[in-house]
Amino acid sequence: MKNRTEALLVLRPQPSMWMRWVLLWAHGLVLAALWLAVLPWWLAVSGSGGLVLSAWMTWHKPSPLRRLQWGKGDLWQLEIPQGRWVGARLNAQGCRSLPWWVFLDLRLDDGRYLGVSLMRDSLSKDEFRRLRARLKVEAGALRQHGDAT
Repeated sequence: MKNRTEALLVLRPQPSMWMRWVLLWAHGLVLAALWLAVLPWWLAVSGSGGLVLSAWMTWHKPSPLRRLQWGKGDLWQLEIPQGRWVGARLNAQGCRSLPWWVFLDLRLDDGRYLGVSLMRDSLSKDEFRRLRARLKVEAGALRQHGDAT
């Protein structure tokens, strides 16, 4: 998909506050479990420091993608923060879609895999609705294609 105008769906994800709070809450649970466990004090302190650092990094982590473009079929283009475009293919069987969350299973052109989690508040309402609808259509097409072979 060399021409960016071929994109049938363009997504511009923003940082999700909901995801940040869930991750911070999970760090807090692990921190509580660490202090409730029977561990030497020095191990609890060092583990706590690691958890606090991890929570801080999670909260301030920049988005790994600026924009996602879904073209025809399973072809995607991903814009990374440096402004470079990377091609990818969607593995529809590995994707998940819930009313508040979508997981995209992508295989990059260089062979690496990339999982992209998109919470409802990371996209506009229209983008999120269109993404979920298109995933349903692709999953249906994949099932029909799989039954035919």
